[in-house]
Amino acid sequence: MTHRFISRRVHDACTLFAGLLLILTPAITQAIAPRLEATAAALRVQANPPSLAAASTAPQVRPAALGGLLGGLGGALGDIGGALDGALGDLGGALSGTLGEFTGNLTGLLLQVSGEITPTPGTETFSGTLAWDGDTRRYVGVRPIGAPAGAPVLLLLHPRGLAPGRMVNLTLAGRLAADYGVWVYVPEANGNSWADDPLAGGADDVGFLNALMARELSANALDAARVYVAGYSNGGFMAERLACERPALLAGIALVATTLRDTLASRCGGPQRLPVLMFNGTSDLVTFYAGFPTLRGAVATAAFWAEKNQCAENDTSTVALPDLVRNDNATVTVTRYNRCVDSTVALYTVNNGGHTWPGTQYASYTLALGETTLDIDATLELWRQLSAYSRPVTAP
Repeated sequence: MTHRFISRRVHDACTLFAGLLLILTPAITQAIAPRLEATAAALRVQANPPSLAAASTAPQVRPAALGGLLGGLGGALGDIGGALDGALGDLGGALSGTLGEFTGNLTGLLLQVSGEITPTPGTETFSGTLAWDGDTRRYVGVRPIGAPAGAPVLLLLHPRGLAPGRMVNLTLAGRLAADYGVWVYVPEANGNSWADDPLAGGADDVGFLNALMARELSANALDAARVYVAGYSNGGFMAERLACERPALLAGIALVATTLRDTLASRCGGPQRLPVLMFNGTSDLVTFYAGFPTLRGAVATAAFWAEKNQCAENDTSTVALPDLVRNDNATVTVTRYNRCVDSTVALYTVNNGGHTWPGTQYASYTLALGETTLDIDATLELWRQLSAYSRPVTAP
């Protein structure tokens, strides 16, 4: 832990130094530019002396140029000092004005790095374990204070390598508990990777998730007709597998940076109709928007779910959403499949979007995965869309 802490301190120091250079460079350049130009002129004379013919009538410049060079450098150094004094004074004022904001942001970032759940007013966090298939599986969650009975449930599945606590922070899922009374469960995958491919073997994650929900619904008197699952990347593929193999458990699914495995599509023939929302970036270099061998593209995946939900064939409508945040380098269009039977299917296409969760405040942690749109908030959007649906508790 010590060497990781030191590495973070070195990284932070380097970042601060780079920031100082960016701030100070214009002032320094402005201060010394005239001196440097005079010095450069003198050096040009030294490098290109006048011709012999001209030398007889031209004044001797070498001693004067040398003196000018030294004098210019001395003056430039003095100007640099003055520029630094002024720039550092301005920097001090700027830092004083932004210190509170910086501290707040830093606190959030440290919580995200550590995996601790950022507290949301009006909510409380919880954690637990479940013995399943020879393993002790753990989960964390957020619920409204007072833990009211009859509440809906969101099962939130993390991507490969992201701890459950960080998944809560990344999605800001605490808002659902605070504003809508939702119990949010975030189970942890074995080895931080879900066994989402039915032909690849691995842990019995479908059985684990089904058993966890069965126990928690009964123990906390939650609403069994309103259990929804949302997943990001590997978690989204796992959500699809759960929807295909245990459709009677769920009232709707949301998929972020997820398409459909061919190995799962052939096994997804259950009778349950499930509302489906998808969020996919066209520049996603992990889950390609256009598809990949053994993986269907985003449009083909949406069409698959539309067929399962008995939506009208070839009846879609596409709308461009307002570009609310111009500097996020992305826009969003929504394609809805019309006349579905007791359900909805919608594909949110993030133009130029990467392998990211739309609307997250922690987009800096996914810079390597492409652009994050801030024009929509996937967490709130999926809840507002899916929560309108419930499933019959007597479904097979």
